[in-house]
Amino acid sequence: MSNPKWVWYFKICLLQYSWIAPICAGIAVVLNLAGLYSNGQWQFNRGYPYITFIVNASQMLALYILVTFYINTKEELRPFKPLAKFIVIKLIVFFIFWQSVLMSGLAAVGVLRNTLCDPTTDTHCNGSTTGFTVEQEKILLSNVLICVEMFFFSIAHHWIFSWRPYADGSLKILMESRYRHLNNNQNDRETHHATTVF
Repeated sequence: MSNPKWVWYFKICLLQYSWIAPICAGIAVVLNLAGLYSNGQWQFNRGYPYITFIVNASQMLALYILVTFYINTKEELRPFKPLAKFIVIKLIVFFIFWQSVLMSGLAAVGVLRNTLCDPTTDTHCNGSTTGFTVEQEKILLSNVLICVEMFFFSIAHHWIFSWRPYADGSLKILMESRYRHLNNNQNDRETHHATTVF
């Protein structure tokens, strides 16, 4: 906190995710077009494990920096109740990312299997091909989980991101007082600097 550059360090560490994620997505697209990505397969001659590791490391760094920023500014941020907002937003990202990794892991160990019935090789199909490929099962389960999670997250958002502090004007009053305080401090510093120079 004594070093004024800490804000810039936090900013850089937070924003690194906003450019690492799209770069990794672009690399994944190129690798996929070249047949070298293999989404969900933990083969180290394919791009998926490396992209997953890089994105995960980037997310963890951003998360660590956000927590550190909160610890250093929690008194100033207390009226905005940021902890609950931070947790509910990060849990959405956490669940979506890690459940996709979990589905890939379940497919890798054989829990998710190809359930398509091939009537040409299996006489018990009776002409039916009902079932799913492993990829379809992963997508289906992930989408079902996201729908269930979003129902609960929407309820949480209704209470955590309430409109009431904006409707009663309490946050407006707080922000105006802080703005005046910051401007007064800035003017005092400029006056002190001017008198020091002359």
